[in-house]
Amino acid sequence: MRRIHLTFPLVLVWCTLVPMLLLQQYQKNSVLDTEAQVLVALRQKDRRVRRDLRQQQRQGNGDDPLFPSHSSTLFIYIANTYSSKTSATPLLEWSEVQWKDLIEGWNQETTFTNLLQMSTMILHNDGGDTLPSASTTSTSPQVVEDVMRTKMILHCLPKTASTTLRAACNIHLRKQCLDYPIQQDPYGYRNITEFHHAIKECSNIHHFCIQGGSANMDIINYNDENGDSGNIQQLHSDSREPYHFIHMIPFRNFHEWVESAIKQIYSIDGSCNQVDKILDHCLGYRELYFELYSKSVLSLLASMIFHSNEQQHTSGNASMDKHQLVLYNYKDTESIISQVSDYFHLPPLPRTNLRMKDHTSKSGTCHDSDAMAVKFHNCHGEALMSFNYSSTLENEKKRRRQNSRKMGKILQFMNEFKSQDDAEASGD
Repeated sequence: MRRIHLTFPLVLVWCTLVPMLLLQQYQKNSVLDTEAQVLVALRQKDRRVRRDLRQQQRQGNGDDPLFPSHSSTLFIYIANTYSSKTSATPLLEWSEVQWKDLIEGWNQETTFTNLLQMSTMILHNDGGDTLPSASTTSTSPQVVEDVMRTKMILHCLPKTASTTLRAACNIHLRKQCLDYPIQQDPYGYRNITEFHHAIKECSNIHHFCIQGGSANMDIINYNDENGDSGNIQQLHSDSREPYHFIHMIPFRNFHEWVESAIKQIYSIDGSCNQVDKILDHCLGYRELYFELYSKSVLSLLASMIFHSNEQQHTSGNASMDKHQLVLYNYKDTESIISQVSDYFHLPPLPRTNLRMKDHTSKSGTCHDSDAMAVKFHNCHGEALMSFNYSSTLENEKKRRRQNSRKMGKILQFMNEFKSQDDAEASGD
């Protein structure tokens, strides 16, 4: 009996205490669960707010801070040739790639095959004269393309068959339209006002050559001959009809381009002392200008399109011209220019089969060309991957003017130093 009396109180305590503890734990867990649910709901709400804000920013101000408005809808076209058993000559195919994808994926190692891998094929020898998504690159999408005449702009860049194209344009323009003095460059090649004068006067010419992408940032968003920035519409309505411009930009691998440019400088100068000293200041010289590499020129042209679109959006003043940017392999210059011309129903540009430097270039290169290439890469490798001209055209123009003045002072100093050495040598 005594054992029973001792056990009963213990059982009673157990039966009373354990349920109370379990109830407290349950209540505590319920509170924690409620708090967790509230936190999850707050996080989800925060994500929705952030997502909606990003969408509003995209609609109003562009995709993200690095790439300005419309960069995700700007397409770069790639013209390529391929062999077919049914044709004795290579055939033409078209691919497209979004500007953002191209600019992020194009580095020092990129080859033309890599560009094709980034892109999506859109036309495989199907004929016609309209590229899909073309209106996204137009400064005036409402223009009906098939009533506009097409002009092909050949952007001549160093070490990409530019001498051949420049000579072909020069001879063709002098013979068929403008009677200007014999000179090395075609009329308007380095002067944007003369270029647009040639476009206006030579309606029978379909191919025009220009150096790079225009140092004044205005080949696409050109205003007028007097520089009136508020009169873009007036230029085209009163001066000439609007055109559909096809901008042809040659591609070459960055490393190959640098190596070839250094070799060409050696061929011209007979040494590399001058370019080596100029590279110490990360400035360009002869063929070795970073601003004349194909990605740099393409970035500048895309920036002009963005700038023109912004002008149309903010002020209503915009060019009635249509612009499309096309990349091609410089090794296929002759066939690509011919086939793209045919694709847009243009007569061919004569003499693109000439090889102007085959017998004039001096063999050999700088003895320290590898070190010079490394120096050039160190100067511009980071810039190659971080182009952002689009919202800073004026800043880029200012930077180039400053570099030009700096280059002039360096060359003047080097020439004075050389003259002093020559005088001392003759005095001895």
